Amino acid sequence: MKKHNIKIYIYILFFTFLSCGGPQERKVMFLDKGKELYKKGDYINARLNIENSIMIDSGLSDGYYFLGLICLKEKNIKQAYKNFIKALALDKKHKRASIQAGKICLVEKKLDMALDYADGVLFIEPENYEALFLKGEVFLEKNEIKKAKQKFYELLKIGINKPETYIKLFSAHIREKDHSSAEEILIRGIYANPNSTELQLCLADLYWDLGYEQKALTLIKNIDIFNSDKAYDNKLNLAKFYISKNKFIDAEKELVKNIQESGHDFILYVLLSNIYIEQGENKKAIIILKKYLSINKTPIDSEFIYINELLSKLFFQEKKYISAKKCIHNVLKYDPDNINAHFINGNIYLNKKDVDNAIFEFKVVLKRSCDFIPGYIGLSRAYCLKNKINLSIKVLEKALNINSESRQILDYLASNYILKKNYDKAKSCYLKILKIYPDNYSTRVCLSDLLLLLGKVNDAADQYKKAIDIYPEEDEAYYKLAYLYEKQEKTDKAVAWIKKGYKKNCDSEILFSFLIKLYMKQKKYETAISECRRQIKYNKHDAFFYDFLGKIYVEKKQYADAELYFQKAIKTNPMWFLPYENLLRFYITFLDKNNVIFKLQSNIEENSTNMSNYFLLACFYEIVNKPKEAINTYEKLLELKPEFWPALNNIAFLISECYVYEKDLDRALLFAKKAQKIKPDNPDIVDTIGWIFYKKNKIDKAFKKINSAFLKAPEKPVINYHMSMVFYKKGQYNKASKLIKRAEKADKDLFLPYQNHFLKNYPSEISINL
Repeated sequence: MKKHNIKIYIYILFFTFLSCGGPQERKVMFLDKGKELYKKGDYINARLNIENSIMIDSGLSDGYYFLGLICLKEKNIKQAYKNFIKALALDKKHKRASIQAGKICLVEKKLDMALDYADGVLFIEPENYEALFLKGEVFLEKNEIKKAKQKFYELLKIGINKPETYIKLFSAHIREKDHSSAEEILIRGIYANPNSTELQLCLADLYWDLGYEQKALTLIKNIDIFNSDKAYDNKLNLAKFYISKNKFIDAEKELVKNIQESGHDFILYVLLSNIYIEQGENKKAIIILKKYLSINKTPIDSEFIYINELLSKLFFQEKKYISAKKCIHNVLKYDPDNINAHFINGNIYLNKKDVDNAIFEFKVVLKRSCDFIPGYIGLSRAYCLKNKINLSIKVLEKALNINSESRQILDYLASNYILKKNYDKAKSCYLKILKIYPDNYSTRVCLSDLLLLLGKVNDAADQYKKAIDIYPEEDEAYYKLAYLYEKQEKTDKAVAWIKKGYKKNCDSEILFSFLIKLYMKQKKYETAISECRRQIKYNKHDAFFYDFLGKIYVEKKQYADAELYFQKAIKTNPMWFLPYENLLRFYITFLDKNNVIFKLQSNIEENSTNMSNYFLLACFYEIVNKPKEAINTYEKLLELKPEFWPALNNIAFLISECYVYEKDLDRALLFAKKAQKIKPDNPDIVDTIGWIFYKKNKIDKAFKKINSAFLKAPEKPVINYHMSMVFYKKGQYNKASKLIKRAEKADKDLFLPYQNHFLKNYPSEISINL
């Protein structure tokens, strides 16, 4: 229904009722109708009727109370609280409004206010169950266990034997580590509530935690004896219990068995998919959810929406945006106002750098739910991409009015202030976060970075040390603190902190690399070598340490040892390209070109099945500008290993560089597309495909591909160069000029075959602008 039609409906409804009976009668009719619709879950029409009752009588406390309940259902907590306060202002003895306001204060940790609301009700009605329960919950939250127990036992004394009373008492005894009393109270609760699955699950949970695993499992399996009218739920109890204990393999077996026995129950598939998601196996989750949809051709709308919503999230995480958008379409077809679907859609547009559509989607989300914090953050990120930092800040400040203690909002806000060079405001954001979350490691590091930027070196060092105290197993603060000391020429201090960090983080490559660098700076080569050898003793199959040894021996001018360890690194991990690069740099620097070629050819003759030798020779041919020889060598390599994607990409690029006929470009494209099948998101491969399209004079296709590569790897000189050429073809000379400057300033890529001549051949129209 369109907005103006809703307004017409409201006025017709209002004036229709206005013509029936007196104000008192109409007020009651509207309120009763609103209550009835609220119970049915029709919150939109419930709100309309209750608001009409308030229009007739603005002093109707019950009207504001029910408006508060509707706001709670809509998850608008702030507005709900305002309505309950308004109800209390009109009627100080409105017990239900006091209880609801107290519950909100409890959730928001405003414990003294929550107590006041509970006491206000108990003053009027000393045995009010909800007020006593609320007071007990507040005492639990305040860790005043004796007072909490007193309230819950008081409830049992007056005959309030509900399961939640026993569960809260159980929690109190557990906090005192009184396991015997905790067990006793649960058994009493089960006796009083024999059909309470929740109490029995709590007891099973207690047994499991105490080490009585078999006793716990027996209890879970026998719940259906006590609760046979809920047979379907009972089948899930064991699986859910396994999930709660992170026993995912057992849970999976149980759910698969239930699926085989029960057929197509929706909840079984959802639980099984959640197990896979919890274990980071999104692909398995996708398969099981798609299986449910294939079996249930006409599922219930709510199930269909839920599964498509979940699938859209999973496809988004897997970067399968086309599949995600199909699922979003399925959701919006049944539920056009679905917030999550619009939100994921916004994030897809954001990741594809389609900023205008992203902004539209996030605005739709916020229109539907004005307190949805992730929506504000998404909109802020979109404005940042558009370089509209002021708008981004306004959005985040608005979000901060909704939740003034949100670490995420304050963090994003600080980043925005830094972009605007408003460092004082950024600092205040970080300090506010740390006031609320003093043990937040990442914020402490960000504050340290900011202080360093402001030149407050000693303050920055102090903050890095505090971050280390918070999380000594994390390597970032150690590295940054050591780097700070190194810049101050306090190398010994830098070494001390790196060694301290490395002791706590023995798997940290960044700390190890920095430690070796510092040793080399101190000319302590033997210490560096000893450290590398110690690591190799425990990590024989890690190429990283062999490669480092090669670099140390280059520094020591022990070239035979350097070559040996680079080769060992390549042999240990043929798919890691840094050792290839280091070995080739070594050959170029210290050996004659012809000697290198002879040496590599000899290696191939000695071992014709070692693909690393072919790859080294082909790369070297590229460096010395012998493309035909490189192509021939890559072809031989691909005969040995057809799926070796770096060779596929390199040969495609080389063929496109020295093509003669159109069919050569077609052949290059086949190689590049084969590489892309193996590595779909690799920017170098995407760039190669775009460059081939450029050579084929298909500029729009070239732009689409190269731009995609550029967005993923904007720092690469070759991609900048290709992008600039596309802009030149499109007549956008200013953009082309900026990109070629970036390519020229960047370090030349070792595998860039035209590194010595591409600037000379650059179009004159652009050269004028350089």
